[in-house]
Amino acid sequence: METSLHDWLKKLLEQTAAAFGKTGKLTELEIESHLRAWADLVHKVGRLRFERGLQRAISRSEFFPRLGAIESHVSTDVKLVGKLDPKCPACRGTGWERVFSGRTVGGKPVDRKVGAVRRCSCYTVEAIGER
Repeated sequence: METSLHDWLKKLLEQTAAAFGKTGKLTELEIESHLRAWADLVHKVGRLRFERGLQRAISRSEFFPRLGAIESHVSTDVKLVGKLDPKCPACRGTGWERVFSGRTVGGKPVDRKVGAVRRCSCYTVEAIGER
């Protein structure tokens, strides 16, 4: 089971505070402020990229890292990969489903005899390959 975002961030904040000799020295306002800002960044970049960015910021900083320092160390070197369900009944594992009604991307009606294809709902995109 995955740790809740708040608990995970709180643990990272405690470790970061310890690394800079600030254990027990952050006020409640500072703690909540860091947790809120870090959570926003995690929602943007994901846990893995955030944690690696934080580690890089810590290793390169003389002072407790600010959000901008963490964000600047978040890797942007990711590859987007499409995933699909090989057992999907709608597309039979192709990631595309045939439709015979609706409109095309160009706004024209779909030909009822020929049809058209659209991305199946089983198709998702994931980010992988961060350095």
